[in-house]
Amino acid sequence: MGYASFLYRQVFIRPPPLPQDLSLHGRTILITGSNSGIGLEAARQCVNLNATTLILAVRDASKGEDAKTDILQSNSSSITNVEVWPLDLESFESVLALGNRATSLPRGYLFFERLESLHVSC
Repeated sequence: MGYASFLYRQVFIRPPPLPQDLSLHGRTILITGSNSGIGLEAARQCVNLNATTLILAVRDASKGEDAKTDILQSNSSSITNVEVWPLDLESFESVLALGNRATSLPRGYLFFERLESLHVSC
């Protein structure tokens, strides 16, 4: 196990494709770190899958607004409501504020934390 196994996984192992009939309609999605990189692409995918509400939890609100504009421009026919919420994971107060605000979300929302894990609240 080492570099060779890493290369093998990178070249030959692929995740299964998403089902063709997958829809996130009726779901609220909250993604941290969603103004760049894999978080931005995950957010774009959620809009493509017709999520009802997408929340971009970002450290810098202006970068979040830029990401929101970019996401909506890439899928101009989307009816997804995209919101930008401030979140600085290095600030305990910011995390608490987001947690308190998230309590108003409908049950059954999806929460992506830098795509390291997926949390489903029922």
